Amino acid sequence: MDKRYPGLVVPDLISNTFHLYIISHRLRLLLLAELKDQAEGEFLPVSIYNHKGRVAEEDYSIANIFRAVECVDRSRSEFTESAIKPGQISILNRLQLDPERIPPEPRLFRLKEKPALLIIRGDLRARLEEAGITGANYVGMGDKCMFV
Repeated sequence: MDKRYPGLVVPDLISNTFHLYIISHRLRLLLLAELKDQAEGEFLPVSIYNHKGRVAEEDYSIANIFRAVECVDRSRSEFTESAIKPGQISILNRLQLDPERIPPEPRLFRLKEKPALLIIRGDLRARLEEAGITGANYVGMGDKCMFV
């Protein structure tokens, strides 16, 4: 379905234009085990269809993470503020967070200023990489990026 993943291999995290986090059963179980009750979210079942209209994978979910933290360091980040929603970020080019505004317990949360963006703590990222989770793209703090 994607040239980076030949054949009928479907990655653990599927990118899409709707900014939904579509995840495999394997990734869902890993998140549930790692986050326990910290996830503050829900997993909504979905099926993945291939280009021929056939079900390629049935046991996928939309990961809807509820927790949102307002923690963008606006003086060190590069972004365009939304003209429609004041306080929200419409385009993000470089992200810096204010560690003083991040509670110590969440390892995964939404960015309140840009809710479609998930923030993942380094130890959880290492665990996902160790487990061989596919399809995830990580951007480090302060790295150039382009999130619309």
